[in-house]
Amino acid sequence: MVAVVIVIVIIISIIIRSRVGSSLSFEFADMVGTFVEGPAGRHWLRLTAAADPPGIYFMVFKQWEHHGAGEVPDGALELPKIRNWHMLSPVQLSELTKTLVTTYNAVVFAIEDLELHKKVIQLWNADLKQIGYTAPGTGALDVVPGLPNSRTAGIQRGSGVVRGRMACHLRGLPSVHQLWDICCVATGRPAVFESDAAAVIPPDGVLFTSTDHDFEGLAGHRDWERDSCGLLQGLIYVWPPPAGVRRLGAAFSAYKPHPELMERAEMLAVAGWSSSPEVDWRTSPAPALGSPPAPKGEWPVIGGVVVAKAEAVAMSPSERAQALRSLSTHVRQLLPSQAVCPPTTAAWLTLHGFPPLAGKALEKAWTNNDCPRQNRALFLQALAGGMKPGSSEARKYWAYGPTGVLATGVALVAKSIMFADPGKLQRWVDDGGARNRSTSTDLQPSGRVGDKRKDRGHYAKNLLAGQKKPRI
Repeated sequence: MVAVVIVIVIIISIIIRSRVGSSLSFEFADMVGTFVEGPAGRHWLRLTAAADPPGIYFMVFKQWEHHGAGEVPDGALELPKIRNWHMLSPVQLSELTKTLVTTYNAVVFAIEDLELHKKVIQLWNADLKQIGYTAPGTGALDVVPGLPNSRTAGIQRGSGVVRGRMACHLRGLPSVHQLWDICCVATGRPAVFESDAAAVIPPDGVLFTSTDHDFEGLAGHRDWERDSCGLLQGLIYVWPPPAGVRRLGAAFSAYKPHPELMERAEMLAVAGWSSSPEVDWRTSPAPALGSPPAPKGEWPVIGGVVVAKAEAVAMSPSERAQALRSLSTHVRQLLPSQAVCPPTTAAWLTLHGFPPLAGKALEKAWTNNDCPRQNRALFLQALAGGMKPGSSEARKYWAYGPTGVLATGVALVAKSIMFADPGKLQRWVDDGGARNRSTSTDLQPSGRVGDKRKDRGHYAKNLLAGQKKPRI
């Protein structure tokens, strides 16, 4: 038995550390990578010509943990990569993924496929041609046309490439879906692609940094929201990138088609907007799809029609369905065709470790608790027991208001169900109260906000009320 275990460990070690040589030559600049802090310290995703064959590299990490992006420092610790993962049994792959996520708060899968790499580069070139982009290195343009885009952070959101052929192809790969499900299970959430129903895949940013960009990276930060500690985040790196490009890829996340998420995804597709991983709607009245001065007829938009935000919001379901049919096939095929029926609040909480409490049992638990007004677990158990958040019973025990347990807890449970993320519940309970917004590592969403926004009082007064619903 011991010998068998040793052999399995050796095989897995080879799969993680093996390097497959390549006689192919590609032109590209220094690597731009992503780092994540974990129990083992800060580790970077680094890709090199000598060690990493052409293909795509899929990184999944915990968004609520400290992370960022930039030029990989010399001597930096590297995240291990799972190579030849298809040779492992489902149980072996699941256990290995869980071990790496526990150790590093991240995992990287190598999908080494030269033909796939060639196809992705071709699709990217076709996207650039459609929006009239001049190749990097010529000095004619230093960023893909469109706003809001960031040369310094290396993220494109408003140029149409977020729903271009390359991004949609990467997000629709069966291997990416399979590995995403493995990561979901490894972090205690249900698999997304286990059934035939398509998932909600947010049109998040495209990673693009050319040699012309004044790249600074993304400062280390944790993503947080009023009622959320973050989600899983995937980054699909295309390696090696084309000539003159330092980083190319797409952000990825996926969820079961909850009715509200499905409606948001359809709205985003009709209007051509990008979104965050939480499928929110951006604050601008329309996606700015061209840096001024725009050419005659405006910048062409990849992925079908684009309508004004007010028009999209006013659409009836039948009008929206008709608009969706006019979208390009590569965009439309990523939209779910049918929503799933979400569980009830009581069933969800009971299933995930919060047995119902009501009446005298709740009163007894409240009385026996050393610090009841800060005990969020009791609140979740009371919800499971049928307590109404607006009732006099609820206000007897818990505070009301934009930062009170009654407001944040109800929204937290709703998001936990919407994103099929039971981990949100326990993270919220463990958090225990307002975090210290003045710390330099607890920022949202870009890691670059001013002191005023970090201030807890300003945050509660000005930001909470505006984020109770998606940012329309």
